[in-house]
Amino acid sequence: MALETVLRHGPCMRYFPVGRSFFYPPDPRDVHPLGGGKEIWFGYHQSLHLGQWKPMVNLDITATTFYEKGPLLKYVKEILNIQDLNRVTSISDAETKRLTKELKNMRIETNHLRNYRRKYRILRFTREPANRLEFELTENGRTVRRTVADYFAKQYKPLNYPHFPCIQANPEAKKVYLPIEVCDMIEGQHCKKKLEDKQNAEMIKFTARPPKKRFDEIHDILKRANFNQDRYMQEFGMSVASRPLALTGRVIEAPNVRYQNETSVKPVDGSWDMRDKQYFRGAEISSWVLLSFSNPRWCKFECLERFAKLLCNIAHEQGIRINRPAAIDIVDTRRQTIQNVLKDVQNKFHAELAVIVVPGNNKAVYGEVKQAAETFLGLVTQCIKDENVSNPKKCSPPLVSNLCQKINAKMGGVNNSLTPGETPPILRRPVIIIGADVTHPSPSQDIKPSIAAAVGSLDAHPSRYAVTIRAQTNMVEVISNMKEMMKRLLMTYYTTTRMKPKKIIVYRDGVSDGQFADVQTREIGWMREACTSLEATYKPGITYIVIQKRHNVRFLEERRGNPPPGTVVDTTATHPLNYDFFLYSHSGMKGKMAFKLDKI
Repeated sequence: MALETVLRHGPCMRYFPVGRSFFYPPDPRDVHPLGGGKEIWFGYHQSLHLGQWKPMVNLDITATTFYEKGPLLKYVKEILNIQDLNRVTSISDAETKRLTKELKNMRIETNHLRNYRRKYRILRFTREPANRLEFELTENGRTVRRTVADYFAKQYKPLNYPHFPCIQANPEAKKVYLPIEVCDMIEGQHCKKKLEDKQNAEMIKFTARPPKKRFDEIHDILKRANFNQDRYMQEFGMSVASRPLALTGRVIEAPNVRYQNETSVKPVDGSWDMRDKQYFRGAEISSWVLLSFSNPRWCKFECLERFAKLLCNIAHEQGIRINRPAAIDIVDTRRQTIQNVLKDVQNKFHAELAVIVVPGNNKAVYGEVKQAAETFLGLVTQCIKDENVSNPKKCSPPLVSNLCQKINAKMGGVNNSLTPGETPPILRRPVIIIGADVTHPSPSQDIKPSIAAAVGSLDAHPSRYAVTIRAQTNMVEVISNMKEMMKRLLMTYYTTTRMKPKKIIVYRDGVSDGQFADVQTREIGWMREACTSLEATYKPGITYIVIQKRHNVRFLEERRGNPPPGTVVDTTATHPLNYDFFLYSHSGMKGKMAFKLDKI
């Protein structure tokens, strides 16, 4: 993409590039700290795409987290949650390891030299403090050992925190030790680590924008980018229009949603009211338990009883056949493993379902629950955060109603369907709808494998799905086990329906433009191999649709801001050769919602 290289060159010289985006330091009067030494930087996404008649520049506002510029001591204070550094007498091994995990590979500069700020990269934090960490140096022709604290006191000035660890800035072969207090973080370092829940909430709060304001800011970005005055673009004879592209979309009419007893409702703006309606087919739950793995001080027994009563009442109203829980218990997971707890209730009460209250500040508990229940026990679980149970304002009928929809689907029920006259022709014959994606570990977890998962429909609604999961090579987007996974889904479909799908529709998430051709060619080839391996003459039609959500293309409806759900854009802004379209499939709670880009 030679044109994109020219387009990016100027911004790369002026701003901090991250992927296809460019960021600039926040105004000192408008800084948004997230804690832990991180802050929000705003910028803009910029990319070049082929439209139906000409190339188009895609601009959108964006935000990400950067590490704050400033003393490294400030990071130590925030990461270890220290109120007063002067009261800290030592830093433990566990705290040192945490500092290394958070700040390894970050770039720092020294502040103890008058006219020179030397730059280093953090390798690790030492276990020994500066007043005990020794190294060898030559004095008066002989080798002596000195502590880092003694050396700095003699050469520069005494340290204020000699009992704090140092950073090691070079590998073992050429060690460089620096006291924390003589180091400053360098500006413009992007944070790639996963944010905590509280930080994510703050990020959403500061970055959400209503549609009109978002487009106003995009217009300001266009002025800031100043493409037409960029000398590199001028040399290549390139220019960018100053007004956004105007085009015409169309709105697909929403179908009627069908419930029990032939009742139906027409969605308005992508939502509808389920009051006085029962699920199309309600599940039957013979035995279930309610367990809390949260601290009993935050989620008391009476809160659990109140929640269980509300859950049963709403479940009955919506058509789920369910009794009171066979057991309500608060479990101390420090004394017994989660797997043993779930196994006990499964054996003792023949529980089909376990509704589990998990601590909101400990994600590990949720992971352990799902691993034990779904990998080892085959027990259906529904988790809910403790704050949503203990807080009467949050433990409300709407929240529990949403929870019941999940429970009904997990227990074999069908929440809703389409009215017979509105069922698409494609669903009137055997068809399997498959969703597939690959989840990659975060940059800080690069030793973990990537996980490929696919689900396949088992009925005509469709509401029941089979699941298949495989681990594969880290950071590889192509699903290398697609053949085996497809065979598993097709065989499950046949076992359930006694029919072979005449059509396979695949929705594939997570594929970027650069990966599209490779992923499409290889995965479709493996799907065909899976079909013919089951029966040589079995060659159903395959529709392969790539869903892209992070394309940063935004649309603004002239009068109302966000376009109505069901809006489709399939002209002008789409590819001149490939079959693709933008679909605005649902309403948004806050800010400007993005269209899905579907490539078929």
